[in-house]
Amino acid sequence: MLQENFKKVEKANWLKIIFNSAKFLISLLILNIGVVLLFAVEISRNFYVSTVVIFIILLIILGIVDFFVFSYYKKKYPNVYFYDDGFSVGKNEKNYYKDLQYFLSKEVYMVGNTFTAIFFKSNEGKWEKINAGGYKKDAFDLFQEDFVKQNYPSALEKIENGGNEEFPFRKSHKLSFSLFSDKKQIENFDNLKKIKISKENITFDDEIYEWKNYKIGVTEGVIYVKDLKDVIILTFGNEMEIFCENLLVFLIKKLNKN
Repeated sequence: MLQENFKKVEKANWLKIIFNSAKFLISLLILNIGVVLLFAVEISRNFYVSTVVIFIILLIILGIVDFFVFSYYKKKYPNVYFYDDGFSVGKNEKNYYKDLQYFLSKEVYMVGNTFTAIFFKSNEGKWEKINAGGYKKDAFDLFQEDFVKQNYPSALEKIENGGNEEFPFRKSHKLSFSLFSDKKQIENFDNLKKIKISKENITFDDEIYEWKNYKIGVTEGVIYVKDLKDVIILTFGNEMEIFCENLLVFLIKKLNKN
């Protein structure tokens, strides 16, 4: 049942999923077709009850395998529901944008606003995953935009009143096929290095850059620091996973003075 302030629902892009999993799904399709053709030819040549029984048993086995494969992908890519103040994944309860912790998981070769997954901390305090690669490219634009709308005003006010905002970061964990890959993605979150933003400066771990003395901005998903002569001093690209990256980008654009 949809809650108040519902905006839209994003469903899995099955063409994209099939393309991304082409080798496995094509192999499964060939296996299905191969078994049917093999037994069709055999039955047409020599009609034996035993052959038909074996054929039926194999069809049942293939049907069960196909069902579990479909169920796996259906569970992996559930509907995602977007609201003004939060989102829900499948039949789970709504997660609110306000003070949400999340990070976008990327591959190093990706550019711009592209990512393979969103890891977020649910209302129960558990880290959950959305496999973003199975949806259309702009499927999570609302997630990013509305998260900023809910958190930007209070973050900016805190900074303007002399406080600072912190954004933990770490090197990207390359996604690989493993039963434990998700677990590896969300472990070791203690003692992460941080990007800190204040009214006077931005700090990358222990490197401090005053807004008035540098050009600091974002282009194609890469955060950069340049001196006033446009010489690049520092870049943060897709080799880094930054918590609440979208809010960080908006604050940089607001506070950059050059």
